[in-house]
Amino acid sequence: MAHALGKSTVVEFVETPAVRRHLEMIGVECGQGYHFGKAELFSLVAATCGQTAEPWPTVRFAPVSGAPGF
Repeated sequence: MAHALGKSTVVEFVETPAVRRHLEMIGVECGQGYHFGKAELFSLVAATCGQTAEPWPTVRFAPVSGAPGF
């Protein structure tokens, strides 16, 4: 439905490579979860990255050939 409305999709709780692959195959563009990294205090992440204002980004999936929306 999101694609039909011209919107992107973001899924939370992506915890394994298998879940990521499945989401990519059904056309989900972005994801967040333990598969990409454990939750940390923003101040610690920002200090590590030399940032002070912007939160850590959502991971954008690479397009999968033949998946809906690509």
